[in-house]
Amino acid sequence: YISHKWPWWENDFYEWKPFARKSFRYFIGLAGNFTYNSVKLYLFDFDGTIADLSIDWDECRAFVNKGCKEHQISNELSLSQKIIDLGKISHDYLDVIYQIETTKGAPKYTLIATTINFIKSLNKEIYIISHNHSKTIADILTKEGLINSCQKIIGINYINFAKPNSEPYQHIQPYIKLGSSLYIGDRETDRQFAESANLDFIFTNEII
Repeated sequence: YISHKWPWWENDFYEWKPFARKSFRYFIGLAGNFTYNSVKLYLFDFDGTIADLSIDWDECRAFVNKGCKEHQISNELSLSQKIIDLGKISHDYLDVIYQIETTKGAPKYTLIATTINFIKSLNKEIYIISHNHSKTIADILTKEGLINSCQKIIGINYINFAKPNSEPYQHIQPYIKLGSSLYIGDRETDRQFAESANLDFIFTNEII
């Protein structure tokens, strides 16, 4: 089963597995003891967590694969890592990804009501670590009146290694205070990222 709702550039290799949906609370021994009151810092994925983006997947893959062929970037890499590596060669590639994500300035998306209501209820600044372009995220949050809730956005245009590598979290660390941190995402890759960055984690569908 391949989900069109998860970050669009990962859809070509992600295979859903039932056990992957088990709460990370189980893995870190928080079952029965976890409370939101203990969390000092909230971090979120974006596509599939805060909003579901509607993207032309075929256009994206064709563009990325053409660039990788021209620059001899391995086809074995995840689509996210390919985009990151192309961006290191030229920011023009990232600009095109932004245009694809936002349908050339008019992003098509559906907000995930549970997450949006949860963010509003927190009355705290949040952080976003995502494989989407940071401008895409900022455009949508601005349109929805949520941009002031977001302290920092780390998108694919800022990172050197795709999740589940913990490197994206390093871009957040200078901005945060010590304390319990919770990452919320919708994919197994998000859970693995949280584990590698030593963050607590719950899946999007476990928000209460």
